[in-house]
Amino acid sequence: YCEPSDIEFINKEHALCISNHRGEVDWLLGYTLLERLNGLQGCKGLIKREAKYLPVVGWFMWFTDYLFLSRDWTKDKDTIAKTGAIWANYHPVGNSNFYILYAEGTRFTPQKHEASVKFCEARGIQPLRNVLYPRTKGAAALMAQ
Repeated sequence: YCEPSDIEFINKEHALCISNHRGEVDWLLGYTLLERLNGLQGCKGLIKREAKYLPVVGWFMWFTDYLFLSRDWTKDKDTIAKTGAIWANYHPVGNSNFYILYAEGTRFTPQKHEASVKFCEARGIQPLRNVLYPRTKGAAALMAQ
């Protein structure tokens, strides 16, 4: 969600978009919006490693320096540090960076929601009803850079 007045700032200053990953192609809506606002060239995202093998879309993500994660902190820590250094120095001509983060780390399904509820209950955290508990360690490490 953003205010209509926020639209004028897209492509004029850096932005972080945090969204729920509810379906198969919700990311496509974001790409379409950014393309219409001339902001797609500054788009970066954190995504699971397997996505880089998707025809066309995965290649686009690979060639535009998306951050591909295995969702294993011991493997991803160095990747996050290297990509963070690249992103910190990336400034597309006449554009700003637009970072996309689906904090849940995966699409919502009843089975994944059940696992999320169990995760919360085991840690004394209030379970969420309509979304999965966010995975924040990698994003927090990246933004700290």
